[in-house]
Amino acid sequence: MRKFIASMAFIAFAGSTETIAAEPEFSGSVASSVIMSSGNSNPFWFHSREQGRWNHTKNDQLLSTATGLMNYSPHRNWNLKAEAEINYNTAFEELILHTGYLSASWRFMELTAGRHIFDPIFTESNSGHGAYLFGDNNRPITRVTAGIPQYTKLPFPFGRIEIRGGISHGWLDDDNDFRYHKEVVLHEKFAYIRWDANKIKPYAGINHSALMGGYYWRDGTYTDSKIPMDFMATFFASGSEKIGGGEETNAAGAHMGLYDFGLYWRSPVGRFHIYYQAPFADGSGMRVLQRNIDQVAGVNWHPRNSAFLKNLTVEWINTRHQSGNGMPDPLDPRPRDQRPEGRENVNIIVYADLADETFRNDLMEYLGYNQAGGYSQSEANYILRQELNNGNKFGGRDGYMSNGHYPAGWTYYDFIMGSPLNLTYNQVSHLNPNLGTYNRNNIINDRMQAIHVGAQGVISEQVSWKTMITLSRNYGSYFHQYPGRYTWAETENYYFKGGRNQLYSLIEMTWSPPVLNNLTFNGAIAIDRGEIFDATGMKIGAQWRF
Repeated sequence: MRKFIASMAFIAFAGSTETIAAEPEFSGSVASSVIMSSGNSNPFWFHSREQGRWNHTKNDQLLSTATGLMNYSPHRNWNLKAEAEINYNTAFEELILHTGYLSASWRFMELTAGRHIFDPIFTESNSGHGAYLFGDNNRPITRVTAGIPQYTKLPFPFGRIEIRGGISHGWLDDDNDFRYHKEVVLHEKFAYIRWDANKIKPYAGINHSALMGGYYWRDGTYTDSKIPMDFMATFFASGSEKIGGGEETNAAGAHMGLYDFGLYWRSPVGRFHIYYQAPFADGSGMRVLQRNIDQVAGVNWHPRNSAFLKNLTVEWINTRHQSGNGMPDPLDPRPRDQRPEGRENVNIIVYADLADETFRNDLMEYLGYNQAGGYSQSEANYILRQELNNGNKFGGRDGYMSNGHYPAGWTYYDFIMGSPLNLTYNQVSHLNPNLGTYNRNNIINDRMQAIHVGAQGVISEQVSWKTMITLSRNYGSYFHQYPGRYTWAETENYYFKGGRNQLYSLIEMTWSPPVLNNLTFNGAIAIDRGEIFDATGMKIGAQWRF
């Protein structure tokens, strides 16, 4: 079998080695920008979706970057690319290798290794608030990525089915000043299928991100004890005896996912992309439109024959529900000396425990229920919901982008690896240091409802424009509202109680002088107003391309 695969690979390679008359193409740029702002933060749209180049709390910053890019197509079906970017921001006070990777593509397949962005959800320009998972909000991560990045037709049936997908393996070791990752492994993948019906192309996709390995966190610091890795169990989000504990009965590692449904539509007035995305963090969240009623719903429009408007995106973002406000699992109410032998230190009851007739009947008896013939699993689960969970279903309080084993969650150098509408501790703590007694998890706001409008276009051959407007209501995080999620003792005077309104806005202009085609000037004004951030700022910069 290995010889057969090697032979087929050689034949495929030999069939693609027709050389073409092409020399390597080199390009690059140097740029410098300055932000001058006032208020209690750096304006939101100055630092969001900027790949972590700007500090999100410092008011005044100067950023200088130098970028180099090489493209080379030695054969008809091959393309090689290398890119590097070095930047220096006065707010970070260090020279950073921001981007540095090598990429090789053969026909529809691509392999990339190095420090690069993984942003596969949107395949065309989009003025939205950013991908809820993956995306361009954080610094590039050192990773290896392989797959089919663009939709590719299958030969059957009738060339109507298109697929794309990929897998990425990265390493997180950011050593931030608050919650950070210590030798954590990042595993991410995506898979999409689309039906080509000419003007209308419906699709469905799933995206998965997982954290594994690293070290256990105790009492505000990392211990010397490593978290075992079980790659296959994490890959399939299944339980692992190797890791044990809750990882054995639930899923190995920490997990985030995103369902993505939608369609592309070519109409007389332009191209439309309509999408409905549902984030999830566990099994209850995978039940879309049942336990999971959260969503990112959007319309992305590229007008036809428009001289002014090139792209308009309107989005509704809702992550307030997160499978409900009931505890994730019931806690054993019995004193340790009254629990079954071997379970004295086991606090969490999982559904599999209730399959044990003796276990559930003893538990029911402790709670004062003595039905003749005992109780079924469903009956015991219903009683536990009434007694311990205020009548709510278990499996709630998902805590998007957060995890108990990994306090930094889906952040990298304190920037969210996904939607910037999620807020970290450092973004808010200087505004209100008293966020409650629970400060284990870095993401302190992952429950929000928001409307976003983004647009971009051109005024003339030399002048282009862009605007972003986001209105949100923020409800904080179940991790912090109910400290640790496994309690009904709510944080006193919870900062996000009842929701906090916030407006983020940006207007940006770019000008390319007609006599200096390689030089570009840009200027932007951003205003944040609301119950969390109140900031006003101006950004000006220049870029020279060569």
